[in-house]
Amino acid sequence: MKNIVSFNFPIRDFTLEKLIDFYFICSQSGQNVYLYKDGKTCRIERMTELIAFTLTSVEERLLVVVEGEQAKDTLKRIIQKMYVNRQDAHVI
Repeated sequence: MKNIVSFNFPIRDFTLEKLIDFYFICSQSGQNVYLYKDGKTCRIERMTELIAFTLTSVEERLLVVVEGEQAKDTLKRIIQKMYVNRQDAHVI
């Protein structure tokens, strides 16, 4: 059964290193992962599209949506990787 989970993520936290980690988690998960911002959607398929999509945002936050049978596990892995060594980690 497919699940859908989402969270808001501050764009300022997407360093280049974290974008690369994010991309590899998404591409290896077998789930559909989407980013939403400024009324536009980007399915995570190519790293170049991901980087361009995040760099051109005027909003402060991105909505990350994960769809698939293991959506919750993938979301958990993404959040853990994005908030490593952070004191203020929380899901909105």
